[in-house]
Amino acid sequence: MPSLRSIARNSRRHNSRAAKSHWIYATDEVLELYGITPNTLTAWKKQGLPAIRGVTDLYLGQDLNAFHTWYRRQKSRPLTLTEVYCVHCKQSHQLQINSYRIERNEADSPRLIMECPITGGDAYKFISPGEIDLIQREADLNSRNQEAHYNVDRLGSKTAIFPSVDAKTKNSDNFLIRRDYQIYLMGAEGFSQKTVIAALRHIAQFDNFTAHHNYSAITRDTVIAFKRALEAKRSTGTSDQCAASTIVHTLLDLKKFFHWLETVAPAKPMPKGLSIYFAPSRELSALAAVREEDRTTPSLEQVRTMILAMPAENFVQKRDQALLAFMLISGVRISALLTLQLQHIDLERRSIRQDPRVVKTKNSKAMQTAWFPVGDDIEAIFINWIAGLQTIHKNHSTPLFPRATDPIRRERSPDEIPPLLDQGTVRKIIKRACATVKLPYFNPHAIRRTLALLGNDLCNTAKLRKAWSQNLGHEHVATTDHYYAKLDIDEQLAAFDDIRTNVLRHDAHELVRLLPQLTAKQIAAITQVARGYTEADVLA
Repeated sequence: MPSLRSIARNSRRHNSRAAKSHWIYATDEVLELYGITPNTLTAWKKQGLPAIRGVTDLYLGQDLNAFHTWYRRQKSRPLTLTEVYCVHCKQSHQLQINSYRIERNEADSPRLIMECPITGGDAYKFISPGEIDLIQREADLNSRNQEAHYNVDRLGSKTAIFPSVDAKTKNSDNFLIRRDYQIYLMGAEGFSQKTVIAALRHIAQFDNFTAHHNYSAITRDTVIAFKRALEAKRSTGTSDQCAASTIVHTLLDLKKFFHWLETVAPAKPMPKGLSIYFAPSRELSALAAVREEDRTTPSLEQVRTMILAMPAENFVQKRDQALLAFMLISGVRISALLTLQLQHIDLERRSIRQDPRVVKTKNSKAMQTAWFPVGDDIEAIFINWIAGLQTIHKNHSTPLFPRATDPIRRERSPDEIPPLLDQGTVRKIIKRACATVKLPYFNPHAIRRTLALLGNDLCNTAKLRKAWSQNLGHEHVATTDHYYAKLDIDEQLAAFDDIRTNVLRHDAHELVRLLPQLTAKQIAAITQVARGYTEADVLA
């Protein structure tokens, strides 16, 4: 029986989204990413996986993903009637006599279950009632039809070659420079992988525009033409329309890259002063600073209404409701949300310990976060979720919001509790919840802006404002005010209505203060005006 390591390696090898698209991987990084041996990687290259030769072979993430998508399609085939696919070892297995069973129930279709000969766990597939007799007859005879034999033979074929068109057009010199820049941003500048990937994506965009010309051959006219091409994408009539902020970020990343080429990079001499031509125009920078319409910030009552209206009948529904309740209670970022564990929650003190050794906080900052006062009913949803989770899983490292697992996987590995990993899942949860109460969709980060605006209403001293800002993970109150607590137009106009009301109240208070100093005739005149007389009537 293969080792657990080989099983895990086999399950990762077929992941067509394991690599970051614009990340450049060295050989040892590819081996670690997929858990494979050098011989396997050599076989992949023989089948067409593009590699750039250097001190070590280099691989672009999107090439790795495209290769595995192609590889999976080459190997995919329909299961025969008497075959079952195991999700653990990633292989299909033929039924043998006395090695399978069929489970029937009223709620679901019958399930054909067999023991995987590699992992020893159960593998299953759903079948129709009409197939039961046919399966039993085929399994007892241990026979396969001609098509099944053809499919199995085709599965083992290694004659196909990955048709990589991009590999022929890549500039190996540019590729090696981009790898050096990737190492520089991570090692010398200390940027996160997410930030580095964004910069690499913009550099790849420029490479495609120049048809992969050497960086040393780039001229001022090339840069200006690229900027014009980006500006053209602002038009609403284009299919690849870009926002002003996207264009500004692209140009600034390229400006930094070419400045690095001019001053730091161990490459061919670059024309001096070329980087300054990547600077975005003042008009474009001003447009990029304008708040975009899709940055919807819901009110506290809207978020509360949405959460309380969510269904909570089964495990997934309860988890989704508790997840949004926790986002409102804590204001944590989405990356931290998906990495928190039970051990980080202190119900007694109503606080969250964000330990950067486990939790993905911004800039790996350690934080102690108190629960925001958003309502006892919202807190109760989260507390009930924690209580239910603790009855199922006693381990303190249990993910705060686990993934739903199928019964067979849970029965085989009861201690394995996979967390939610995809941020897109959280966005889908919010989208469904918004649709339930007919609210416009807002992104997960918008809840932090909701809490920042709530702080404006509740915090009337400098100490309280500092505590509120610090609870959001900000070192300076100005960060909260500048980036999170901006009012939208409706709130701004409503605030000025309040200001006008306050002015009238101020005048009324001033009048009350002056009353003791007025003569009887002056008081009578003011009284007549208040009762509706015109100024002419009063003077008469």
